[in-house]
Amino acid sequence: MNSRKTSINIGFKNCVFLSRNENTIERIINNKVNDPDVAWSSKRPTSVKVERIDALHDKLLLGYDDNENVEGTITWRKSANDKHYVFANFE
Repeated sequence: MNSRKTSINIGFKNCVFLSRNENTIERIINNKVNDPDVAWSSKRPTSVKVERIDALHDKLLLGYDDNENVEGTITWRKSANDKHYVFANFE
């Protein structure tokens, strides 16, 4: 698996997202990448694109300044309160 995908899975597994919109996902990714207290390794993406696939899947494209793009599918599960989404996997 791509090392950036592995880092994203480590960093976001079981993370609750209040919304699946592109701005929210981009903000959370950028905040967590810059958090010095988080023990995972990833670079800040220069672009984040999200496209809804269905009720529990989104296509995610991350662009980086080294011209590498990471593309995959986020699998979500509903939170316990059934109002938010929990990041389950990125492949």
